[in-house]
Amino acid sequence: MKRKIIKLCECDCGKLVKKNRRFAKRGHNKGFLGGHHSEEARQKIGKAARERPAYNTGKHLSEETKMKLREAFLGKPRPDWVMEKIRKANTGKKRSREVCERMSESKKGIRLSEEHKLKLSKAGRRRKHSEETKKKISKSKIGILRSQEIKEKISISLKGNIISLKTKEKLRLAGKRLKEETGRRSKELWKNSDYVSKQMKARNVYPNKEEKRLESILNKFFPNEYKYVGDGEFILAGKCPDFVNVNGKKKIIELYGEYWHRNDDPQDRIDLFKQYGYDTLVIWERELKEIKFLEEKIQIFNE
Repeated sequence: MKRKIIKLCECDCGKLVKKNRRFAKRGHNKGFLGGHHSEEARQKIGKAARERPAYNTGKHLSEETKMKLREAFLGKPRPDWVMEKIRKANTGKKRSREVCERMSESKKGIRLSEEHKLKLSKAGRRRKHSEETKKKISKSKIGILRSQEIKEKISISLKGNIISLKTKEKLRLAGKRLKEETGRRSKELWKNSDYVSKQMKARNVYPNKEEKRLESILNKFFPNEYKYVGDGEFILAGKCPDFVNVNGKKKIIELYGEYWHRNDDPQDRIDLFKQYGYDTLVIWERELKEIKFLEEKIQIFNE
C-alpha cells in the first residue's frame, strides 16, 4: 500500500500544496511581488493605505487650489474622458439630501437663467399644435379608426359571404387560366435545351445511388460505351436522359425508380426519343439486383 506524501508550502505558512507544486498560492512565492508578507508588514501596508489622500475626491487640495480650478474650468466644456470618469464615479453612489434638493431645483427651473428659461418656453410653444392642426389630426384619425360596423363588413367580405356565385365562378376560371398559361410557358421553356441545361447545373444535379450502381455495371461489362449525362450535359426534346452511347450509336439508357416513376409508362419515353432517331432502353431499379439478367438485356440492346 502506497503512502500518501504530504507536502507543505515552501514559504513556511503551514498550508498544504498540490502535487508537483512548491507554493500553496501564487502570492506565497518569495520571488513574486516582494514575497510573502509577515503580519507586521501587513499592518504597516494597511495603515499607509488608510492614510493615503483621496485624489479622486479632491480632499487633498486646498480651498485656494479648488477655487483656481473652478475659475479655470468655468464656462469651458469638459472633454469626453473627463465626463466618462465622472459618470463612472457617480455610478452606484448615493447622493446626499443637499445634492438631491439642488437637482430638483434645477429640474424645476429655479436655478436656470432667464435666457435659458426663455429658450425652453419657445421650444415648448413650438411643440403645441394649433387648433387647425388638431382638427386635421382628428379627421385623419377618424379614417384610421374603424367602427364596429365597418369591421363586421370587412370580416364578412373576407369570408366570401357577400361575393356572388357569378363572381366566384369568374375568379375560379381566372385562376384556372393563369395556371394553364403558367404551365404552358414552363413546358415551352423546358423544350429549350439551353434552358434545361442551365436549370440542371443550377440545381447541382449529380448521380444518385442507383445511377452510380448502373454506371459501374456499364463500365465493367461495356467499357467506353456509355456516359452519364443526367446532369444536363445532353438534352433531347426537353428531356435529360441518364446514359447515352459515345461511340456513334444513337442509343439511350434510362433508369426508372420504383417510386418516382410508378405512374410513368416507359413506352412514352421510347416513342419520344424514337422521333429523333434514338433507340431507348428502360431499366427499372429492381433489375439492378439481377446482374446476369441485366448484362444480357443490355448486350441484346447494344447489338
